[in-house]
Amino acid sequence: MFKRIRQVLSWNKEIKLLQQKIDELQLYIDNLLHEKHEMILADRKDIAELQTYTQSLFHEKHEMILTDRKDIAELRVRTQNLFHEKHEMILADRKEICELVKNNILQFYKENRLGDKKDEINFLRENPLSMYPYDWIKEYENMTVECQQEDGWLYVIHHEKKIFFPQKYTEGQVKQYYRFLIMEQDKRSPHFYGIKENILPQTVFVDVGAAEGLISLEIIEKVKEVYIFESDTAWVNALKKTFKEYENKVYIIEKFAGDVTAGKKICLCDVLLEKNVYIIKIDVEGHEAEVLRGMHGIKMEQGSCLMICCYHNQKDEEIITNYLKRQEMNYSFAEGYVLSTWGGYQEPYFRRGICRAYCVSENKILKEASGMMVGT
Repeated sequence: MFKRIRQVLSWNKEIKLLQQKIDELQLYIDNLLHEKHEMILADRKDIAELQTYTQSLFHEKHEMILTDRKDIAELRVRTQNLFHEKHEMILADRKEICELVKNNILQFYKENRLGDKKDEINFLRENPLSMYPYDWIKEYENMTVECQQEDGWLYVIHHEKKIFFPQKYTEGQVKQYYRFLIMEQDKRSPHFYGIKENILPQTVFVDVGAAEGLISLEIIEKVKEVYIFESDTAWVNALKKTFKEYENKVYIIEKFAGDVTAGKKICLCDVLLEKNVYIIKIDVEGHEAEVLRGMHGIKMEQGSCLMICCYHNQKDEEIITNYLKRQEMNYSFAEGYVLSTWGGYQEPYFRRGICRAYCVSENKILKEASGMMVGT
C-alpha cells in the first residue's frame, strides 16, 4: 500500500513538473505571439505609410503627366501654327517667284524672236506659270479619278490593272498624282514617252526611276521582262503590290542606278549584260547623265531605244545629245517644251522633255562616256 502511495506521489510530482513546463511553453507562446503581433502591426504601419507615400507619389506624377500633356498639346498647336505659317510663306514666295519668272520670260521673248515658242508664250500671257504651258492641260483639272482600297493600300485602275500608292498618301494626293501622270502621258505632252505599239516580244523594258511604274504596267504583257530600278522604299513596297501577278517577269532592284556599283548604287552595265532588244527609260530627277555613264558595254540589238528625260538641269539636253552622238544613235524629242518651275531661271527657259534614241540599222555596244559631266 505504501508502495502505491509513493507511486501516486511520484506521479503527482511529474504532473506538476509537466504542468510547469506547459505553463512555461504557454508563456513563451504568448510572448512570441505578442512579439509577432507587434511586428505585424509595425509592418502594417509601414505598409500603410508606404501606400500613402505611393499614392502621394502617384498623384504627384499624375499631375506632372497632366502638365506634360498640356505642354505637349500646346507645343503641337504651336507647331501646327508654325507649319501653316511657314507653308503660307513658302506658297507666297513660290507664287511671287513664279510671277517674276513669268515676267522675265515674257520680257525676254518681247526682246527676242519667238521662234517655235509662239503657243507657249501666248499661254503665258493669259495664264500663271506652268510646267506644261499649253491650254490642253486644263482638260485634266477636273478629271474623275476613282480611288479604291485593298488591305489598307490605296490604288486606282489603269488600263484594267491596279496601280498601288505608298501608304502615306491620302486619297486626295493619290487622285492629284494620277491626274498629273495621265496628263504627262498625253500625246501632246513634251513628257510623252511615245513607246511604239508594235513592241517586239523579245524586248526587255528597263524602267530607271520607276516611282509608281505606270509605263512598265502599260506594256507588261507585250515584253519579255521588266527591270525596275527604284530606291524609294515607300514606292518599292507599292510596286511589289502592283506587279504581284507578274513576279515571274518583273525584277525590282532597290538601288540607285548610277556610274558605280557600290552600296546603294549600281551600274546598268552590271545588270544588263546580255545582248537584247532593250527599251530603257530614264527619269531620275536630274541624275540622268550619271546613269548614262554607267551603261558602257551594254549590248543593244536592232530595235532597241533609249528614252531619257532631258529637262531637270539647265544643260541636260546638250549633255545627253552629245552622249547619243558619241553612241552614233539618231535621236528626236517629244513634241513641245517643258517650262522650268523649280530652278535654273535663265535662258533656255523652255526645255525639251523627252529625248528618244533608236538602234535603227545595226546592233550597238554602248561606248564609255567617262568625260561626260552631270548637268548642273
